[in-house]
Amino acid sequence: MDKKPKFNFFTVNEDYMRPLQKMDSEVRTSTDDKNNRPFLGVVLNVENRLFFVPLSSPPKIPTNLPPELLKKKIKEVKRIEKNRLTVRVLSEAENNRHLCNVIVGKMIPVPESQIKKISIEELMASSNPTESKYGRLLNKEYLAINKIEDKIEQTAQAFYEESINKPVKNKKIFYRVNLQQAIKYHDRWIERENIYKKGNIQDNKKGKFKDFSR
Repeated sequence: MDKKPKFNFFTVNEDYMRPLQKMDSEVRTSTDDKNNRPFLGVVLNVENRLFFVPLSSPPKIPTNLPPELLKKKIKEVKRIEKNRLTVRVLSEAENNRHLCNVIVGKMIPVPESQIKKISIEELMASSNPTESKYGRLLNKEYLAINKIEDKIEQTAQAFYEESINKPVKNKKIFYRVNLQQAIKYHDRWIERENIYKKGNIQDNKKGKFKDFSR
């Protein structure tokens, strides 16, 4: 029996992402050209925090380049993918076609309140041809990603441990998020959320007492 898929696709509230992106330019956020195609990622649990790990399309390498330039470009892409801790997602059913990348080096901690699950089923059933086509692509990626969930989790755990155990000044690597800084931002956000919730609960209780006193 096949095990139940662990990963679903999520988006993150831009209000949460923007301040973090200003602190660290390596944090990926949606751009104008993604307005009709939301910025997606998978969410996993590492050391009792949720982490959003973004997806990206395969890099587009011009095939009409001279051999030497093409070789140089491919080498550059591989170097960047390695630094980003990229996990390639391939389709076994389509002769290992490169579907997308899971960019572990760009993962960020996220509060549960700031993520939203994407319904692939709704997209596939849409009467809009563009949406249904996109839904079918996401379904292929979904199935392929869940076949390599162990590799994604192991890479994320290793990145987390390296980021936490090494001083920031000694671990600067281009194309990766400053995870220590992102965790501090996340924990402050959670703290503010809890204070806000506690304040609302107390206000509601006061309101109930006022009703009884009438």
